[in-house]
Amino acid sequence: MNKVNLLIKEFKLNYAGEVALFTHDGQEGQLWGKTDPRDRIELWKPTGRRYDLVIGVVPGGHGKFDRAVEAVMESCHYYLHIGVPPSGDYAGRIVLRHRLAFGEDMIDITVYMGDLTGELIRIDDYPTGVRPLVADRDKIHEILLKFEQLETDYRLGIVPAILDEDMKLFLSGLRYMRPVLHGYDHGYPHFSKYLVERGDPYNQRGTVGGFDEFEHDNSSVIFEKLQKGKKLLEEITGLQVNEYIPPCNRAGFRTGRILEELGLRRYFSEKRIPRCRLERIGSDFYGRTSDFPMGGQARVITLHVTWEYDLIRKGDSSSLVNFLYYLRRCRKRRRDLAERVFADLVRVIEAGLVPECC
Repeated sequence: MNKVNLLIKEFKLNYAGEVALFTHDGQEGQLWGKTDPRDRIELWKPTGRRYDLVIGVVPGGHGKFDRAVEAVMESCHYYLHIGVPPSGDYAGRIVLRHRLAFGEDMIDITVYMGDLTGELIRIDDYPTGVRPLVADRDKIHEILLKFEQLETDYRLGIVPAILDEDMKLFLSGLRYMRPVLHGYDHGYPHFSKYLVERGDPYNQRGTVGGFDEFEHDNSSVIFEKLQKGKKLLEEITGLQVNEYIPPCNRAGFRTGRILEELGLRRYFSEKRIPRCRLERIGSDFYGRTSDFPMGGQARVITLHVTWEYDLIRKGDSSSLVNFLYYLRRCRKRRRDLAERVFADLVRVIEAGLVPECC
């Protein structure tokens, strides 16, 4: 593998983008960044950095290096592996693969999707949260249809207790949506009336702050509500519901225990649920598309149907579209980079155009 290491060190610097080389030196793994060759990775930990592409030259089939590959995949959009493929269930991640001669050896070159491939988009508050339902539902639905039109996957936090038949029909026709249980009624029966009484229907003055929907419910009531809501969403969409979004990012330990009993796998929240053993996924960006930092590296992006509706009713019809096209361009650029490096490597090796350093 030494010849391959030398080849890649020379080779990878010719590409625009965050590209790194993951290799090994004796017993230790190293991740060499494009601008700082001292970047290192411990074999059992993710790097803490994010890369468009990592080129890996490590011996597959060895436990300690396979663990390192797992850590590297957590840090990149695409992982190009040279050599014996790593152990593990990676078949569903394979993008490209080619086997070819390198000197007297046969080597495999494989491109995998890393854990960062494609941003995770979470959209809360369908059809609303605490605000009164808007009369023009089409405006709300147009927001989600933009994701559908651009074939962009997204998680939708759905409040099951306030769905009507038209909403259920609409949800059943969405192809790129993954349903997520978003409380049961999100405090809507009480707070929507309260907002109207206070003359703040859009909650622009912060009339209603954060709260725990189930703070005053006992465990049996919480279980009954969430089980009912989960079942309803599964019947509507025909999809399994195994994720949860606590309204206002707040939930107590009783709710956390019920989520485990219901067999959910993870929850999305900016705050931890006390004593809950499920995986928590926080956000890199939490806000409106008008404030989204183009050029950043946000992996988990949280939006709200209601906040995007605010932009539209105030005359901003471009922020959401610009956001979606930006994500599309970024994904294409990263995919093109991985495919170009793969094709160039295969071409160089097959043609015997190996630099003198090798």
